[in-house]
Amino acid sequence: MPRPPSRSVVHGLRAVDTGAPIYEGVVAEHRGYVAALERAGVSVEVLPALETFPDSIFVEDTSLVFADAGILLRPGAPTRAAETPEIAPVLRRRFPRVL
Repeated sequence: MPRPPSRSVVHGLRAVDTGAPIYEGVVAEHRGYVAALERAGVSVEVLPALETFPDSIFVEDTSLVFADAGILLRPGAPTRAAETPEIAPVLRRRFPRVL
């Protein structure tokens, strides 16, 4: 369940500040990522982009999923804390148990 990059992705967190990424490049990488998953036989549901959260393309930071359950996580960066409530309804639609 990846999210496509929003235009705000250029303002996302970086471990080393090497300058802002180029939006079109991030979009191309995301498309390649989704295509690779699909080639591997994974059914991919692409969620809507979240302009308010530049780093929300990394949904694995807000949730951990198993075959029949999902766990809502708390990202370490304070700027990402409100992303978890955004992914919660998606997990609840997909899994019988969400912690």
